[in-house]
Amino acid sequence: MVDVRCQKLYSAFGLKQLLSEISSTTKKKINISQAMAIAIHEAYQGAQNVSPNPMVGCVVLDGHGNFLSKGYHQVYGSAHAEINALKDLDREQLQDATVVVTLEPCAHVGKTGSCALFIRDLPVKRVVYGLVDPFHLVSGKGAQIIKDAGKEAILFSEFTDRSEGKTTPIMNQSDTAFINQQLEILAENFLLNVRQSKPFVSLKWAQSLDGKMALKNYESQWITNATSRTYAHYLRSIHDGLIVGAGTVLRDNPKLNIRLEGVSKEGKLIVIDPDAEVFKSFEKLEIAKAHKKENVFFVIDTKASQAADSTPGSFKNVLFLNKSESGFFPLEEIHKFCFERGMKSLLVEGGPGTLNQYILQKAFNRTYAFIASVIMGDGLGYSDDLQLSSMSKKIQLKNIEKLDMDDDTLLTALV
Repeated sequence: MVDVRCQKLYSAFGLKQLLSEISSTTKKKINISQAMAIAIHEAYQGAQNVSPNPMVGCVVLDGHGNFLSKGYHQVYGSAHAEINALKDLDREQLQDATVVVTLEPCAHVGKTGSCALFIRDLPVKRVVYGLVDPFHLVSGKGAQIIKDAGKEAILFSEFTDRSEGKTTPIMNQSDTAFINQQLEILAENFLLNVRQSKPFVSLKWAQSLDGKMALKNYESQWITNATSRTYAHYLRSIHDGLIVGAGTVLRDNPKLNIRLEGVSKEGKLIVIDPDAEVFKSFEKLEIAKAHKKENVFFVIDTKASQAADSTPGSFKNVLFLNKSESGFFPLEEIHKFCFERGMKSLLVEGGPGTLNQYILQKAFNRTYAFIASVIMGDGLGYSDDLQLSSMSKKIQLKNIEKLDMDDDTLLTALV
């Protein structure tokens, strides 16, 4: 499934045609920017299975700049992208080769061996890497291992074409900035996890053309089409945890699981349940059938703790919080709770009440808005509680990407 976040990359580099050419041509010469674009594309194929690791892609070019192979990190705990791209090539093919990878090769030995040490012992000429790995066990160490072996290890933004004595930048500054932006987006979860020790939070909603996500009576099935709803399951599959409000669970009695052909992943479910209503009726709900009990978490008002504690078969996965003066939970506390339990990315699929709180507290990093070609009139919106006194206070989004969903449109953006 195509990830909406790389749509501009597809069009900028004609990736569909380029991928076709490298798969059907014995020798296809490509430049470093094209190789990095392909590596980014490859990396997204691991989106559903690599957390808490970052998505990483790799492309190998021979000594003349011809495409040799590509690979990506497929599953957490398995071989990294560099290994998958290099493992089937012999030493003769790798003579003076260039390895292009989206993230600095790892320096340490963990669940797998060190990619930097693996590359060190190959007859490649250089490694061009997209981003410095901020993880303290890598962070420049991987590049240094490669340099110490007499090979080049060059950050993509600093790469220059040295063929035939040239020392010109591989791309103009605007193109370099574009690729760097795409690399940051690819690694957005991982970078935030490492730099700020917090999960990456995405808001997802479906809306009408006039901005409504439900009628006044909360009816909302269905605003968007089947294509959009299928893609929503893809979004669930690329996040570690799904956050919903109690109202959504009690009104709709949904399964809130991942239903995609060929995907058996079970994510974690977090229910913001102030009065412990979902908690107390859990066994009667569809979520009890669709999720293992250890994968369901509750956020409950401290005042309702006695009722929760007296519930038969009480969960261990409960966070008791005091509401703020405004009457709502501090969302960052919920995120901290999730992060400490291994959830590096969260998708919020709440109803109007939950989404309004996320927007009011500005407790999110990305939005996914499915926009249907319908008009609903008087209804409930996702930002009705946001009362601005000045346009200077508006929430500005950036890096907009668009994907057509038949007669719906998916827009995603960063805050």
